[in-house]
Amino acid sequence: MRLLSLVVLLSLSAPAAEPEGSITLDPAEMEDIKRSVFGGGALQPVSPQGADSIANEPSPMTEEQQQWLRAMSAEGDIQTILLLELMQRLNPGLPMNEYPRLYAEALVLHRSAADGEPIALANLESGLRSGVLPGGLAFMRSEYLVSHLRRMVEAHSH
Repeated sequence: MRLLSLVVLLSLSAPAAEPEGSITLDPAEMEDIKRSVFGGGALQPVSPQGADSIANEPSPMTEEQQQWLRAMSAEGDIQTILLLELMQRLNPGLPMNEYPRLYAEALVLHRSAADGEPIALANLESGLRSGVLPGGLAFMRSEYLVSHLRRMVEAHSH
């Protein structure tokens, strides 16, 4: 639905084509359109690996899947905060303050998998396929995210 809104807004706000056939947009209007379509969030550039996988991307991705992708692309404290917030949202019945070990194990799993550790990678892939992390936290089910994780680890190792 958001993509359709963007297409409609672009077609309404685009001035007539220049003689060379290119279309120009007013930068201020373009920013307004981006904010209305993407909820004010910053747009991230698409990597070559990401461009190849767009055709395989589920449509639409859930907010949780999008947050996981952002978290796995982040580093350090930002990654930790995004992953913890996501896992808490997916597990409202298991508060972090009562189950800190489960959340700590899930963080270690994500970091180790991102670093390419084979056992952690296999466990995180299994969690993405089953919807449950090894420690018992509920997780998302997504074959697309499994393939994204593999590509991310391959790109990181080169």
